[in-house]
Amino acid sequence: TVECLLAAGNKNSFIANAGNALNGFQEFLTEKPRWLFGHLGYDLKNEIESVTSSYKNKLDFPDTFFFEPKTIIRLSEKEMEIESDEDAGKIFEEMMQSNGAPVLQNDPVHIQQRVSKTDYIETIRQLKKHILRGDCYEINYCMEFFAEDAIVDPLLVYQKLSTASPNPFSALYKLEDKWLICASPERFLKREGNKILSQPIKGTSARFLKDHNKDKKSKEGLYASEKERSENVMVVDLVRNDLARVCKEGTVKVD
Repeated sequence: TVECLLAAGNKNSFIANAGNALNGFQEFLTEKPRWLFGHLGYDLKNEIESVTSSYKNKLDFPDTFFFEPKTIIRLSEKEMEIESDEDAGKIFEEMMQSNGAPVLQNDPVHIQQRVSKTDYIETIRQLKKHILRGDCYEINYCMEFFAEDAIVDPLLVYQKLSTASPNPFSALYKLEDKWLICASPERFLKREGNKILSQPIKGTSARFLKDHNKDKKSKEGLYASEKERSENVMVVDLVRNDLARVCKEGTVKVD
């Protein structure tokens, strides 16, 4: 089992913003079988749904970017495998000689919220009215927290994040001068042949592995929570609806 996968270097790439990005990316995909790493941006939804976004976006990531790496490194529990156009032995020696320690110390970061407390509460009031009218039955309302003119070491932040929150789908992604850091417990989509698997997480509670009684109470509280059960029903409906857009009728299964 591969525990960690690293891709470096750019042999060939595709970049596009929403408009006709998905069609262009499909052509890039079908050129030949190969490893591709990258991201799909949120605004690609505008190509397949009659919706638009009006939020501020200061990150400057393109809506789509995928690259064919020059080097791929696979890490399992007892083995490291290097696949590269260059000298794999030399790459290994360079890795072993590097101390790997982050050198840049992070300055204090001032986190701000994009929406004021007053506006946030007013939005919640309006959303409750929508629910009472039956426009929708559950809403996942998010807002942005951000910092400007911050100096941080992405490697150090990722190292600390992975230590504090080790997760199977954590990622460190660099695109020129832009970085994305992620520690996610969720598998959004996985495709194997003609099967698609989605494993979202909603409705959770803390584990107390060293205290059986606490662990049992936490489990019972989760089971009895109307809110958490509603979240689980919501996400099952959401994923089932999404998969039904691309799957054969009657083939979507829920465990």
